[in-house]
Order: sequence, then C-alpha cells, then structure tokens
Amino acid sequence: MAYVCKELQVIEGVQTCAMWVEQSSLIPELTYTEANLIGGAFMSVMVAVWVINQIKFAIKRT
Repeated sequence: MAYVCKELQVIEGVQTCAMWVEQSSLIPELTYTEANLIGGAFMSVMVAVWVINQIKFAIKRT
C-alpha cells in the first residue's frame, strides 16, 4: 500500500503535502490517446532499427 501527495500547499516558503491519498496501482491508467502515442513511438523505433539493419546488411554485401 503506497500513498501519494494529492495536494501541495506552501507554508512559510516550504512545500508541504496537504492531502495524502492511497495509490491504487503502480502504473497509472492510460487514456486511449496516450496508449496510441506509446504504441506509435514503439513501432517507429522498431521500424528505424529494421531500416538500420537493412542498410548495414546492404553495405556488408557490397
């Protein structure tokens, strides 16, 4: 069981947590848009790696 600060207040120039809440999971829930962005970024990296490997293979063959 973990707690996270939900609300911060500045008291005498120091940030202090005013409200603690229980964190239900370690991974925050993602919206559909965020999931699509993560998936798109992953696929872009995979394509870039594949292209680089194809270029390396083509250079070695010549």
